[in-house]
Amino acid sequence: MENPLPAGFSSYLSRLRDAALHYCTAGGNCNEKKFTNLSYIILLVFVLTFLSYAQDINLKNTNVADGWRLAKGTEGFAAADIDIYYSDPDTMYAIGGWTNGDTTFHSGFLISTDRGENWEVIRNCPATDVGAVRVDPFDSKRIYVSVYGFDDESNDIWMTKDGGVTWTRLFGGRSYPAAVVEIDPVDLQTVYVGVGPAFIRRSTDRGETWESIITPPAPYPPFLNALTIAPSNDSILYAAYVTGLFKSTDKGTSWIKLPLDAGHWGISCVVVDPHDANIVYAGVFSRGLPPGGVFKSTDGGLTWEEKNNGLDSTNWDISSLLVNPKEASSVFLGTYTTKGTDDTVGVFRTTTGGNAWIPFNYGLPGGVYKLAFDNVYNRLYGAALGIYFNDSLVTSVHNSPSSEPETFSLFQNYPNPFNGTTTITYELSERAFVDLSLYDVLGRKVRTLLEDSKNPGTYKVTMEGGDLPSGIYFYRLTAGTNVLVRKAVLIK
Repeated sequence: MENPLPAGFSSYLSRLRDAALHYCTAGGNCNEKKFTNLSYIILLVFVLTFLSYAQDINLKNTNVADGWRLAKGTEGFAAADIDIYYSDPDTMYAIGGWTNGDTTFHSGFLISTDRGENWEVIRNCPATDVGAVRVDPFDSKRIYVSVYGFDDESNDIWMTKDGGVTWTRLFGGRSYPAAVVEIDPVDLQTVYVGVGPAFIRRSTDRGETWESIITPPAPYPPFLNALTIAPSNDSILYAAYVTGLFKSTDKGTSWIKLPLDAGHWGISCVVVDPHDANIVYAGVFSRGLPPGGVFKSTDGGLTWEEKNNGLDSTNWDISSLLVNPKEASSVFLGTYTTKGTDDTVGVFRTTTGGNAWIPFNYGLPGGVYKLAFDNVYNRLYGAALGIYFNDSLVTSVHNSPSSEPETFSLFQNYPNPFNGTTTITYELSERAFVDLSLYDVLGRKVRTLLEDSKNPGTYKVTMEGGDLPSGIYFYRLTAGTNVLVRKAVLIK
């Protein structure tokens, strides 16, 4: 059995046992007094207690809250994508798989109901290889996945309406990958999928019926890597191919090719500023060969500027880009490579809109394939070899109603989902100035429902949804230092 004590500690205890207390009197007589067994035991307990305390301090310093933490149930799971159910961000889905000793890939479809800290496998995922997962904003059981490989039957789009118990194959049979499933961030009933190497289809009724849209004229090989919809204007689409980047301003009716060099391996990802559709970031996957890395446009893609300050060629395997919707100058990028060191792979962050990047890797074992962000709890997620989460972006505490005293409560609106009007009920235990406001999924305030001083009691507020688009909203109650948040779904 391995000795649990520090190296050299056993010999130190032996010397301690043989030690003695030397003392001299005022008259100059000196004596030596050996430690008794009881004294030795007391001293030994003191030393061990001190070492335990020091070790605990060291552990606390090396497992700080601002690092990445591995979610339970995802050890060894090669996660390809993560999506958060915005009606209840406690619920999340992930797709990925495991490689056995015979190098056979076995796909996995996972669910978490506690904000990504613990995951369990939904075993009957239809995939042989995996691409993307998206959760319907109105129904957490309705999920779309893309799966791909290099045989005639593995590049498919599937949908489940019961949380993964049964699946319907929507499209398939193409021999090239298109790992694309995207939900329109403005019209939440519209879904886009990539089918085959380049074809794009759209549903405006949550996957019930589909139509083909005009495919960008990408030269061979026309591999579609990403499709991005501008959050502030869903008429604007970006289609990233191995051979170039294309833009549509009419929801895919027509396309133009943008002047961004796709390099040797293509444009892997595109993200648009949530508040300004003219600000666009693109990742060029290059395996260290220029051009590569991050490029930024401030004029809707007409011109581009390289933004690689703080990155070197080992960081150019860009796999994911994400803009913090609450702080648009804060951008995250994920790199996925087996090269480099802890400081040259994984996640990087800029707080200056791409002018300088710094590693954001503490706790990560290597590269990250996809990033996801929870707007409610300010938690960042990384799909890697395992699923990781990071809470260092938290700037305020969103208290859960279940953890608040019964004397201060915010209840679920009724009806929910709603069409037209809904009622919000809250309780106060003492007089306070009350602010009840409504926010969209990007964290933008869309309406102030109440601003007034209120006495203790129970109150009801009627919310009108007539001039708001369908979607997910959050209503936030502030009373003094107390803050509560609930979710509401508007369907028209």
